[in-house]
Amino acid sequence: MAVERLFEVAAGGRYAQIVLDTPPTRQALDFLEAPARIVGFLDSGALKMGMKTWFDEAGRLKAAKGWWGGLGRRAERFLDEVVGLDLLRDMSEFFQAFAPLYAGFHERAEAVEELLRSPRTLFILVSGPGEERIPDTLFFARRLAAAGYHLGPIVVNRVHPQVAAAAGVAAFDPAQALHVDGRRLLAWLGERDRRGLAGLSGLLSAQRLVALPLLPEEPTDLPALAALGGDLAARLRAPAATT
Repeated sequence: MAVERLFEVAAGGRYAQIVLDTPPTRQALDFLEAPARIVGFLDSGALKMGMKTWFDEAGRLKAAKGWWGGLGRRAERFLDEVVGLDLLRDMSEFFQAFAPLYAGFHERAEAVEELLRSPRTLFILVSGPGEERIPDTLFFARRLAAAGYHLGPIVVNRVHPQVAAAAGVAAFDPAQALHVDGRRLLAWLGERDRRGLAGLSGLLSAQRLVALPLLPEEPTDLPALAALGGDLAARLRAPAATT
């Protein structure tokens, strides 16, 4: 249904630009692979077998009629006990009822797959800060590139500011997080995010890395979202060395 909806919006011509916000990594890959799975299913031999007329008007298995003696009927009873002829009839009716729609499903799935791989379509990968996010970010980026999608900038969101710990304040120990001074925690988070950005930047080849700072408050209204969007747009337009 998501593939059908994307085709509908793209083909309608009402919008100059479409922004598709996908779920997290694993679910996003499932969606991107959905058009190919649809086409593969519609081209499969299993579907072609399911569309054949296996039952007569009385609901009896046609293949059993021509078998020698009572062997066909015994085979029919065996299938009824093991699988259930009612289930097989329902499946056959289902496939045949949707048969007029399969060509449209096939055509639209191919169109969506072509759209997702088109140079007009750009993927912007959004990740969180910290060194622990690097493997997942690189995994998704490499899967997109290997599948032939056009990967644009990688945005690292909610990056903590780099601040110096107050004089005379001991270094932060994560094991003592319940009893830590807020200044030490903020300094540690800023340093952690700096290391994560540096590590990710060193592992990227062609993709541009854009850091988006953590806001003092969550953007919960339209003006705040507009300001966040403007900040992101400005950072994306800025020269790579300044982001």
